[in-house]
Amino acid sequence: MFYVAIAKPSTKYERREKINVEVFQKNPAKGLRKQYDQLVEKAFQAQRNGNIRLYSELTVEAEEVRSERCAKITIKISLLKKYLWT
Repeated sequence: MFYVAIAKPSTKYERREKINVEVFQKNPAKGLRKQYDQLVEKAFQAQRNGNIRLYSELTVEAEEVRSERCAKITIKISLLKKYLWT
């Protein structure tokens, strides 16, 4: 007696290839982390030097970079969930 598989066997392999391509690429959020750290450091130095206006501008810019980084990390996590837990 022979059994016929209904699902294509290639779908599993295609899914693995897609995971390798999308998930294991260079992390785009890594550069944003470095940029965020630099901005926070500059803001810290400005605050220590008494330049509160520059400190507040740099802090706002750093928070924008952080929110962009969090959005990219969230996208990457959703890709992982989509391809690994389905």
